[in-house]
Amino acid sequence: MAQKKVTTRLIAELCGVSRGTVDRALHDRRGISPETKARILEVAKELGYKSNFVARSLVKGRTRIIGMVVFNLYNRFFAQVVNAAEEEARRRGYSLLLALTNKDCAEEKRQLERLAGWRVDGIILAPVCRRKEVEEYLCHLSGKLGIPVVTICNRVSDAVPFVGIRDREVTKEAVRTIASKGYQRVVFLCPPLRNRDVMNVYAPEERLQGYLEAIRELDLGEPIVVDKKDFGDLIRGLILNTPKRVAIFCSSDIYALEVLSLIKGLGLKIPEDVGIMGFDDIDVLRHVNPPLSTIPYPVVEVGKVAVTNLVESVEVGKRITDVYLETKPLLRESL
Repeated sequence: MAQKKVTTRLIAELCGVSRGTVDRALHDRRGISPETKARILEVAKELGYKSNFVARSLVKGRTRIIGMVVFNLYNRFFAQVVNAAEEEARRRGYSLLLALTNKDCAEEKRQLERLAGWRVDGIILAPVCRRKEVEEYLCHLSGKLGIPVVTICNRVSDAVPFVGIRDREVTKEAVRTIASKGYQRVVFLCPPLRNRDVMNVYAPEERLQGYLEAIRELDLGEPIVVDKKDFGDLIRGLILNTPKRVAIFCSSDIYALEVLSLIKGLGLKIPEDVGIMGFDDIDVLRHVNPPLSTIPYPVVEVGKVAVTNLVESVEVGKRITDVYLETKPLLRESL
């Protein structure tokens, strides 16, 4: 006698629940009690149930996969936001498919096309291509192909939803905070700005404008912007050859950590001789001495909100809109 095929309908009948409830239990979705979920999973395990992913995708027209495209994972910022997005996707019954561009525009386009070919349900993108160059393709994905896109970190345009912070405003607040601590000169260190003609550097540009506006408002002299990749000698010269008390404001914590090491190598004291502020509040800062002042970037919330917006767009047709998360400068012992 042929063995009866194990289906979600059979599991539902044996457990006395609906197939929708079985689906929520099997895919770890909300809307089900822990007791009911445990009973369904136990019955499914005893019957040897295995989900037919391909068949389910064809029937529903969905893959339950979210693609995520970021620069790389060398910077802990991206490692943290990817981890948050993956956890939220899994909690909602989706898988996260990660692609890395290594800040290469051609690779970004290839990865987006690959994800579109696999018919992912949505895409989270930290864009590297210049805004006008990528805007048309992203609108094609969401409009013609029905694959919603959410951008993080760098904004593309008003036509493409964005999740992030108001970089310009919080940078102005940070410069005001630095000045309030008695620093007479504030140097803005932002190496990504050197790529502004070939890459999307929306966030660094917004931070630069915030810095410039604050310098003018506070009458702190001529702005000093360092955008060199190898900035060590330049920063060293600025510190040693400026009679006024200097603070180095870095557009990312990874640069602030390099400056911290450089200043220690000069035998100077932090913050008595030189102050430092970073940006992002990456998790490795808990091991740094002295504790680094920074601007926390809400990476966990960014990952969760981006996934949530995509899932709600896919499942209930909710329109995706921009989301700006709150943050403010965090003072520690480096200022």
